[in-house]
Amino acid sequence: MDIKGIITLEFAEKEDGIGSEIHLGFTDVFRMQSVEQQKNMLDNYLASLGSAIKIEMDDRERQGMLMIQQIMEQLYPHIIAGEMDLDEVLIIEVQPNAQMNFNKQMNP
Repeated sequence: MDIKGIITLEFAEKEDGIGSEIHLGFTDVFRMQSVEQQKNMLDNYLASLGSAIKIEMDDRERQGMLMIQQIMEQLYPHIIAGEMDLDEVLIIEVQPNAQMNFNKQMNP
């Protein structure tokens, strides 16, 4: 899955072996912008994800991109309101047949 742009992604298996985690962070370039510039970058990023999802691709890749799009849409109002510490890494737990849980972890 090729999801480049304003975020960094790392996929990892959970230590207990049940499900996996997505570690989502924001690039330095994005974090250093004003809130208005971040909003513009987010709008462009979501538009490019939407366009990319429409092209023909593997179902697994499409599901991954849809998941990232949904996560970013959920974070959108909090980012543009300046409510999030963009230096933190979000850990999203992905479990089979379960909804995602959002947890924060500080960058090491």
